[in-house]
Amino acid sequence: MYFFSPLAGLPGRFFVATAAVALALALTGCATVPPPNDSMTLAQNLLQGARDAGAADYAPVDLGFAQDKFQLAQAAMARASNWWPSKSRWKRRLRRQPLPRSHRSL
Repeated sequence: MYFFSPLAGLPGRFFVATAAVALALALTGCATVPPPNDSMTLAQNLLQGARDAGAADYAPVDLGFAQDKFQLAQAAMARASNWWPSKSRWKRRLRRQPLPRSHRSL
């Protein structure tokens, strides 16, 4: 007969381990990733090289597909950069004057 069970502290340890893993995943998910500017520049240079090599004559469908994908990637990067309000936007919000007393709700 065991007076001290080896599994006695297991639920508490399991909870702590689960909480630590959940916290690590949450912090990892909130990390910011820099935009892939180098990759976009490389893709733009490769597209220009393909145009210069005459890809419009030899593979117009593939060139059009690549150009469409590049434009979609540029649009996605523009949306992502405007996702979070800039500091100047926050400053403008903070500078707004409060409502007069007659316009405030009770």
